[in-house]
Amino acid sequence: MVVRYLKWFRKRCSMYEILKRILKTLTPNTIIKKYATQLRRVNKLLYFGNKHRCNICESRLRRFIIHKNNLLCPVCGSLSRTRNLHKYLLSNNLMKDKVLHFSPPESLFNTYNGINSIDYFPTDYLNEFQSKYQFNITDIPKDDNFFEVIICYHVLEHIEEDRNAMKELYRVLSDNGTLLIQTPFKKGDIYEDSSITSKEERLRAFGQSDHVRIYSLNGLINRFKEVNPASSIKHHITQEDPHYGLTKDNIIVIEKT
Repeated sequence: MVVRYLKWFRKRCSMYEILKRILKTLTPNTIIKKYATQLRRVNKLLYFGNKHRCNICESRLRRFIIHKNNLLCPVCGSLSRTRNLHKYLLSNNLMKDKVLHFSPPESLFNTYNGINSIDYFPTDYLNEFQSKYQFNITDIPKDDNFFEVIICYHVLEHIEEDRNAMKELYRVLSDNGTLLIQTPFKKGDIYEDSSITSKEERLRAFGQSDHVRIYSLNGLINRFKEVNPASSIKHHITQEDPHYGLTKDNIIVIEKT
């Protein structure tokens, strides 16, 4: 029976996931955080090679970890979409002035928090990510036109009053500022139902227990246009680059004019 379960478990989980679960089960989270740097150094040695490179931590790798259909950097933990975002920000010279970043991945928090040339505002309302602030996206405590760049990745699908959030993002975005948005997408129209409230129902309906809708690409763009018709909105698709573990990715770029 035990052997059968282990075979079933291994079919559904990568070795990375198995080791991660074992570590989390046997080790208190405080200890994991305390020795995170040392664990990364071990991974850097285990995965060292010249076939791939992470554009965030600059680690040279023999391979990325395949984790839940993502390519994960074994050293900094970045996903493909995180590396795509980082490349877009740098190639378009967007890391400057005041930057508001909602729920930043640890790899980007560690990178951007150390850049002296920008005024970095990492925020996470539920305190689940590393951050300095706990801004409510529907009521951001900053003046109008305050931020030059706003990064809002995989946040809006969690927000019940998303139109209010969009209005706030526009309000605090400076004239000629840039707002970068990404969510999970589906084909067709936006799917949302306010009567679906339990975690189990939301998992079945929206693919994750803390999501309240699934956007379509055009649906999300049109909703932003409803809120502010004057803005320039474009859809950017990042290109695949196996060396850096980059995949095709949808980014909505909004420029306030």
